Amino acid sequence: MKVIKLDRRYNGHNIFKYVIEPNVIGKDDRINEFKQWREWCWEVFGPSSELGFVQIRPATPYMESTRVWCWDTEFDNLRLYFKDDATLSAVMLQWG
Repeated sequence: MKVIKLDRRYNGHNIFKYVIEPNVIGKDDRINEFKQWREWCWEVFGPSSELGFVQIRPATPYMESTRVWCWDTEFDNLRLYFKDDATLSAVMLQWG
């Protein structure tokens, strides 16, 4: 699992704080690991959506997501985005 703290180089950097990506070799293995993570997040944190469809609301100093997680599969990305440290910690305890 590759954990990245978001900065201006990444989509969603003003909305989410962290992103994780599978770092296993083999496309099928990456896809299967990503699916397991996404299903687990759906069960634990509740439903969400693709990054491009996340609902946001104004907050100081940036926009804020109404969800604590989302995913991105556009352009062959396999990424899960997390809003805060607590959400990432829960994922790391389960999968890290």
